[in-house]
Amino acid sequence: MRNALTPDTWVLMQSVLRKEPSQPDDTNVGKDVSQGGFEPCLLALVRVLASLGATDDRLRWPPPDPVTALVEAGHLTRAVELTLAIGNEEKRWEALRALAETVVDSGDLAAALAVSDLIGPPVPRAGARAAVALRLARAGEPDSAATLAGALRYPHLRTLTWAELAKTAATAGDSRALVLLDRAEKLLPEAMHEDWTATALINLVEAATAMGDHDRAEALADRAEDFVRSGRVRMETCSRGPQTKGSAWNSDSARRVLARVLAVEARRADFDRIDALLATGPLDAEAMAELLEEAADTVSHEVALALADRAETLLDSHRDPRDGTGLRPALAELLARHGHADRAEAHARSLEPPPARDRVLFNVARGLARSGDTVRAVALARSLANPVAGDLALFSGVDQLLQDGDTDSAGALARSLRDPTTRDMALSHVVRQLAQAGDTVRAEALGRSLTDPHWRGTALLTVVERLAGDGDTESAQELALSLTHRPSQAAALIALGRSLSPDHARRLAARAVRLDGWEWILNVLPIMPGSVTAIAEQVRP
Repeated sequence: MRNALTPDTWVLMQSVLRKEPSQPDDTNVGKDVSQGGFEPCLLALVRVLASLGATDDRLRWPPPDPVTALVEAGHLTRAVELTLAIGNEEKRWEALRALAETVVDSGDLAAALAVSDLIGPPVPRAGARAAVALRLARAGEPDSAATLAGALRYPHLRTLTWAELAKTAATAGDSRALVLLDRAEKLLPEAMHEDWTATALINLVEAATAMGDHDRAEALADRAEDFVRSGRVRMETCSRGPQTKGSAWNSDSARRVLARVLAVEARRADFDRIDALLATGPLDAEAMAELLEEAADTVSHEVALALADRAETLLDSHRDPRDGTGLRPALAELLARHGHADRAEAHARSLEPPPARDRVLFNVARGLARSGDTVRAVALARSLANPVAGDLALFSGVDQLLQDGDTDSAGALARSLRDPTTRDMALSHVVRQLAQAGDTVRAEALGRSLTDPHWRGTALLTVVERLAGDGDTESAQELALSLTHRPSQAAALIALGRSLSPDHARRLAARAVRLDGWEWILNVLPIMPGSVTAIAEQVRP
């Protein structure tokens, strides 16, 4: 384990502290340093020290991204400087785009646009502005978003952005969705590239459906289908166009275009287009597999069964030589997700070779667990060659039961897991649910029963958070100090500090640094801007 503080480290810290323009007094610790701009310099040194590596990679509270921490603490200039220091040009543009989105989320549109303008190439720069427009729309500022979208330089970006704005407004029930939809549809000829047009059409189909205008949605779906039939959309691979990696405008393959359009119609139990395409050929086994994956978690039980029946008919027809490569696994998982264990398992067990079969059986067991059929899920998981894989399949059932509010059943299923680490990981989720529900006595008792130090610490950390949030800081501190897993105790001390006075919180943060390293100061910065220097002064080798 890395030593959290060495004499050499302290010398480096003091060398930065000595550059202060004036020493802060005891009543306002750190103010002069923060105002003079030296605290970000100190933070830069902390980042270097933190980069030496965390003591536990599984820690639930990893240090935040330094750029985000600087923005949240009001040090935008330093965040920009740090981003511009990235050596790889493409990664630098991506980071600036992400920074612009972070800044607009904080409510500063002018600063976000200024950050996006630091991107050199014009197309990625315009893409960053489009991303800012979408963040504005999702934040409930459609007028500002529309103004920004209308000023975009490139026609294809205007088209794609307006289509996305229409979808966002329609999903939110915004009355302006119709105006945005009309504008986006008029701009479709400007998309210039077929893949971009297809992506815009998908968003417009979903927007019209969300608005309840099924006639218009069907007309737009007809246009999307025409693109697929014409061969103008790439069939096998996704072309990203000139956007940077991570762009919101990644092109879809023809099958993905078709699947997304058909999934929209399937959700409202409209199978006319699906049946027509099955009869004429464009909806082959691979496209049907895409449709099942797209629809699995978003359609009703009845629609899922209707799709499964059609998929089985397609498999029985043997029209496609690739009928088992993608469709049968997708069909098995759909059936399992909707509680049809026998049919799901039969399809999964027909697959070869055994490793491929086990991969699908893993997903079937997971789907059964998520659907509540834990008895069948456990039996199927136990049949897998890899016991850890079986436990991981059941783990999703634990989370599903917790989402349904059934902590007793979730705890029972978690205890049935054979792998000790996976079992403790699942039980830590149960502890978290109990703590969040206010049952801190049961949560603490269950948390202390875990044998893995990391997961025991992670579980009890959630109890500390709840106790502190309820105002029982004395019990929270007693529990935090009892943790033997150093990273978990450091995280608990930082969490506890949120409910205490600044002086007390700084003392706990200094203790967290001594326990597990300087990266914990990054967690403090957004909570208590101006405290990094004060915490550093309290840490001694």
